[in-house]
Amino acid sequence: MLRKYIRDPLHIIDHSGITVNEDLGYEEKPMRIIDMQSLFCHWWRVCKNGLATKENLFKRNCAESGYCPICNKQLESVEHLLFECDWVRPVWFRCEFGYKVSWSETQSILKWSCQMMENFTDSKECNLSFSSIAWIGWFVWKERNEFVFSQKPVDPLSTLHRAGLAKKEFDARSISQGTDHSHRLRSPQQREDYWKRPAAGNFKINCDVAIHNGSDCASIAAILWDSNGRLLDGVVKKIVCSSSLQGEALACRLACQLALARNLAGVEIEGDNKSVIHLSVSELDPPWDCGAIFFDIKHLAQHLNLTLSWRPRAANKAAHWVAQASLRNALPLDWLSFPPLALMALLRLA
Repeated sequence: MLRKYIRDPLHIIDHSGITVNEDLGYEEKPMRIIDMQSLFCHWWRVCKNGLATKENLFKRNCAESGYCPICNKQLESVEHLLFECDWVRPVWFRCEFGYKVSWSETQSILKWSCQMMENFTDSKECNLSFSSIAWIGWFVWKERNEFVFSQKPVDPLSTLHRAGLAKKEFDARSISQGTDHSHRLRSPQQREDYWKRPAAGNFKINCDVAIHNGSDCASIAAILWDSNGRLLDGVVKKIVCSSSLQGEALACRLACQLALARNLAGVEIEGDNKSVIHLSVSELDPPWDCGAIFFDIKHLAQHLNLTLSWRPRAANKAAHWVAQASLRNALPLDWLSFPPLALMALLRLA
């Protein structure tokens, strides 16, 4: 039952000034950090075409036009919004992957995401790369909304900077709360099995083989790097081999042939098979079926003053990925000009 209010002088608020100490400090605390579940939920909506793009709103009679409000050139689909719009392309190209957007073969973000996941052989690397992609996609969406609803001009550099800061803040907060993200934050210099860049002005070639289980079909790959860690050239080849040793030796010879074709002397060639490297630099007799291959390797190494060295598989992941993708017929023809994002992630982690 409602009762009549009884006046009371104690109910009157005193508006007198509040004394504040001159040396009073303050501490900033984040009110909310997007967790990975929410982030990947947003990407799930992207893959299911669940964003309120102009194209989707126009189909539901909720917008006067389905064209992109930023460029006004194409329909604003999720693919156009996140990847194809003129202002978004620099965001992906300037990010850590250096990704050049190309939708010539894949027209759906869902198919593109599935293909990317299939290209990763390590779940940790897949999660790490997808988290970076999801952060960038989230802030591209936010930047687009700020343009639509607040008429704020889009800025690719600002978008990329905000996404990077948010990801670093989330990773740092995860560590402070005891979440195990240490493997994601370790720099290559903090790991023993990382790929090392060649000295300034020099080049390096990594090589590897991928063999089909229960078959003699295989694929070999050799990729050329410069001292800045940039992918310069590469070659892949389908082969038939009788053993893993023969396949690894053929990959090493392919790397030597790549150095010869590019007229490069003093190149360092790395492989992840100790036996092949040892037989290539020693006087030991190799197996009879590999004799001619090792003869070619030694001849080319002496002629071009090549250095052959062994590195663990973790430091040779990029070459292994290229060989595997070629074996599965999943390597794009323009993989050198437009490296797939899975390969770009390995190049970044190398």
